[in-house]
Amino acid sequence: MHRLKNPTFLEISLLVLVVILQFVWPLPNTIAIRNFCLIGGGFISLLLILFYYKPHHIKNHLPLLLLLGVPIWLYLHYLWIPVDLKLQWYDLSGTWLRVSLGILIAYSLGKILIKKPRWGLWILCSYILMAVITLILFFKTAATLHSYNFVFTGWYKTKIAGAYFMVFNCLICFGLLLAINRINAKKVWETRIFTTGLIAVTGICIINCITFRSLICVAVNGFMGLAFALLLLFFNNKRQILFSTLLMGSIIALLMIFIQYDTKYEGKLANLKNDFVISLNIEKNKTWSRSNDVVGIPDPIDINGRTINLSTYERTSWLIKGSQLIIEHPLGTGFSWSAFKYYMAKQYPGSTVEKTHSAWLDFALGIGLPGLFLTWSVIFLIVKKAFKQLKAPHTFSNAWIVIFVVIGMSLLWVVGEVSEREFIEHFFFVLALSASYLVFSDYPSSSMKA
Repeated sequence: MHRLKNPTFLEISLLVLVVILQFVWPLPNTIAIRNFCLIGGGFISLLLILFYYKPHHIKNHLPLLLLLGVPIWLYLHYLWIPVDLKLQWYDLSGTWLRVSLGILIAYSLGKILIKKPRWGLWILCSYILMAVITLILFFKTAATLHSYNFVFTGWYKTKIAGAYFMVFNCLICFGLLLAINRINAKKVWETRIFTTGLIAVTGICIINCITFRSLICVAVNGFMGLAFALLLLFFNNKRQILFSTLLMGSIIALLMIFIQYDTKYEGKLANLKNDFVISLNIEKNKTWSRSNDVVGIPDPIDINGRTINLSTYERTSWLIKGSQLIIEHPLGTGFSWSAFKYYMAKQYPGSTVEKTHSAWLDFALGIGLPGLFLTWSVIFLIVKKAFKQLKAPHTFSNAWIVIFVVIGMSLLWVVGEVSEREFIEHFFFVLALSASYLVFSDYPSSSMKA
């Protein structure tokens, strides 16, 4: 079969599709563009694998194989232990087909970024553009409304979609800044400009998370930001100590501003302990089910007659109920989206509840404990390999990016409502790209077929 002398054209085409995909992933009404990028990118990646890239020992790609094991498990679930054939097939032919294509793309992209690391700047530019546009839209909306107190969704599907991708962008910046910091070569002015730009982008992303008023996303950013600052202190030089101190001070100040806002307008944090204790008794207080049986019944109140915070009440109650359901149904529904809604509708007729607000729990209710075990195994293997690579004599350790992104996004999945289709597709793509990049970074010179 005739082929091009080198794969540069195919690699550029794949990069362009990935840049477009990263930009449109969180936006509404972009399913056609996402499908085009994933199908086109999957086809190009397949050509690169078949005709240009040398195969590696299968054990080197265990994380990728485990990721592919999730849709395979769901297909076996569909064949042998079906729960709802229509919903399961819809999920398999949609979400998990796109996940599989994303894993295929990530395999080749990891190879490309090892060969040509500067190409990664184009992907980074898409994240920067997304963050800047989001901030501009916020101030434009605030100017129109003459107020900063409004529910902001920007140009995203939901506010959590916007906050989720701002956290992702911020984690990349933390990892990149730490990687740059560990360069042994003398700092030149280009590196300093790039570092300054990354710091600015990180600040924009953190501000954007606050404008979305997502406590969970702000908390994850704050936690990972403090980890970043402490690592800089650990590496220890005067410039790093000053920067780390300023960073920690800025993060603490932003968190205090957010707490003050919550105290003034929402009161979630001020009454968190008491509201949590009341919410634990899901048998006594059943309005959390939002079903026909509780229509007209008021939500629980505390000893002072105050209605407890609905967010705390619902999240706690749904978490407990979801945990009970996963024990009762360890193999899951076989479809990843709205599994909690499926179970709730069966047990509580008329229930309008859709999610537990813990992405990992919602995910487990759908794909079952086998699928959850496969996913968590991949995360463990990636983080383990990334820490191992930090000990290698690389002049620019991008393993820090992998560590911050994978750990940070995994934490966000603990209490974030991010188990919908595009979040699953994106998270699996990130895991696959991280695994591929780490594997190929060990074999940078043995990449091409003769």
